[in-house]
Amino acid sequence: MFGLPVAHLRFTLQAQAGGRLPAYAGSALRGSLAAAYKRTVCVVEHRDCPRCHLRTVCTYPLIFEPPPRPDVPLLGAEGVPPAYVLRPPRPRNWHHPVPQPVGPGQTWAFDLLLFGSTIAQFPLVLYAAHQAFRQGLGGRRVPFCVRQVLQIHPHRRRARPLFREHPMPSYRNPRPVILRPPRRTRPVERLRIRFVTPLRLKQGGRYRFDARLDTLMAALLRRLSRLGLLYGTGPVEEYRDLLAVARQVRTVRQDLAWVDWTRYSARQATAMQLGGWVGTVEFEGPLTPLWGWLRLGEVVHVGKNTAFGLGQYVIRKGP
Repeated sequence: MFGLPVAHLRFTLQAQAGGRLPAYAGSALRGSLAAAYKRTVCVVEHRDCPRCHLRTVCTYPLIFEPPPRPDVPLLGAEGVPPAYVLRPPRPRNWHHPVPQPVGPGQTWAFDLLLFGSTIAQFPLVLYAAHQAFRQGLGGRRVPFCVRQVLQIHPHRRRARPLFREHPMPSYRNPRPVILRPPRRTRPVERLRIRFVTPLRLKQGGRYRFDARLDTLMAALLRRLSRLGLLYGTGPVEEYRDLLAVARQVRTVRQDLAWVDWTRYSARQATAMQLGGWVGTVEFEGPLTPLWGWLRLGEVVHVGKNTAFGLGQYVIRKGP
């Protein structure tokens, strides 16, 4: 049976000075956290993971730069998915994103989801977060301190405090929640999917999306299977049956638009365009067997560049 341990963490930061953050800070967060984590755990002088003799036991590549796994054929050309997803605040309008102004003392929150064995690295992740955000976030290096970390249940409105700075520092480890599709659900004949961050799917060598549910389900089930193989109990065994059901579902309405998001890589000193689709699609048909799996996709995201928070969607029953 498919099962994926996850810890959904919400970090609340407080700005120590004023400034501006990127309109969508997924790349900035990843860069700052990864660099601080590497400084924390790396013990070799050259700092080059691919040629490091410790890369199979070091927790930095485990989280941020997973090495190839030729022993897992199902991974294919897509490689090893990172064991985390970042969710920074989203722009109000993806078509006209504007930088986020931050004032001194203002709080700013983001979510981090860890999968599988990486959950046990939370103490190091928290330490790296303290170091990273003290040095500053974004191109203008706005300094922050970590005020609070909560563990959020993926599907329930429940929160458990893990770290609080005031009035006295307190700390607890996260408890993994096992993601599984529900065994039973009420009948679903129509649903709406809203893509809230750019969806990047490749079809025929190009980034496009034909607004078909079987296309989306194929990408989602591949992602869940890869995550399950590497960080959980195994792949999605019902893959073929679920795709057969998805092919019977009709697209009844779509309102999708392509938007561009520019990612700046300080390490490579380059800017990359990572565009994708945002908007809504409505489907109708035998959706009951697919509902639970689509709910898991709300947690893990779908498509390319999910580590930066892309491919996030929310679903709702009915029109």
